[in-house]
Amino acid sequence: MLCKHYTAGMDLWGTCKFYTYQHMKHTNETRQLSIHALGGCRKWERNYDIDPFGVTWAEFREPQ
Repeated sequence: MLCKHYTAGMDLWGTCKFYTYQHMKHTNETRQLSIHALGGCRKWERNYDIDPFGVTWAEFREPQ
């Protein structure tokens, strides 16, 4: 959910802007990979536009 490649979808499921795959079952088109917001990945990169703690938790934020 905090990865810069994550795009929010329904509930905690979304898509990855980094990985794609060839969907051969119905349309044979290239799609973005479905991912869970709490999952992990080797290509994970923090999205600094999202502040998971908000201003009330500023003392716990890592320095930028």
